[in-house]
Amino acid sequence: MLSSKVAIRHEDEILRISRYFEAPPALLFKLWADPVHRVRWWGPTGMALSRCEVDFRVGGKWAITMKATDYEHPVHGVFTEIVEPTRLCFTYVNDYDGHEMLVEMDFVAEGAGTRMDFVQAPFLNVGERDGHNFGWSSTLSMLASYAPKVAEAGGAPVGEPRQPGDL
Repeated sequence: MLSSKVAIRHEDEILRISRYFEAPPALLFKLWADPVHRVRWWGPTGMALSRCEVDFRVGGKWAITMKATDYEHPVHGVFTEIVEPTRLCFTYVNDYDGHEMLVEMDFVAEGAGTRMDFVQAPFLNVGERDGHNFGWSSTLSMLASYAPKVAEAGGAPVGEPRQPGDL
């Protein structure tokens, strides 16, 4: 059950990102769902997942720890909506402050690829929102680089899991 704070949003508490990926919606959705793939792309530049637990079902929990060379950033949540391959929603809680947000993603076929519309809210303040904008933009760049390689490999994982400090 989402807290009432997650349901009430003010525009400056909302992060919106729209991004095109060179992969069909079903493959892009799989890259979010499967932890074998997640460890190869999730995390901003310089960070990697030292923990990646995914119970991919509505009500299922997920937990990751993004690790840099000098610190860790644990995050967890619950999947609230899964409509394969068009929509994915989950709560997002930074362990350091316990603040719950909702991430909503829509995957829309566009040409040979996918337009992903991403929304995360509510943030505690504009600074937190802008920090997440940097983190998610970097993470989605990693996904944009990884997705076409997986498409070319027929959906199989490509490369090794990322390591702290990887660019």
